[in-house]
Amino acid sequence: MDYVTGTIDGVTYRGGADNDILAVSAGTVWGDKGADTFQVIAGAGVSIVQDYIAGEDFVQSIAGVGFTVTEQGVAYGVGDDQMLLLAGINDVSQVSLI
Repeated sequence: MDYVTGTIDGVTYRGGADNDILAVSAGTVWGDKGADTFQVIAGAGVSIVQDYIAGEDFVQSIAGVGFTVTEQGVAYGVGDDQMLLLAGINDVSQVSLI
C-alpha cells in the first residue's frame, strides 16, 4: 500500500499496484491498480482524479461537504469550493464514501 500526498497544482500523483491512499489537495491524481481511497483535502486548488472506478475505489468524506455533477465529472466540495473532481463519473450513486 502506498500513501501519496501532494499540494502542488500541475503535478501528477500516482498510486501503485495495491490498495492506495491518495491525499492530494491539488493536481492530477491516478490511483492505478487496486481499490484506492481518495481523501478529500482542503487547500488551494482541486485534485482531479482520472481513474476512479465505481464499485472498487472510495472517497473518504468530510462532514458538511457535498457533491455537484459538472460537465467534467462529479465534484466534491462546499459551495463553489471544489476539493475533488472525479473525472468521467456522471452520477453521484457511482461514488462509494467511507
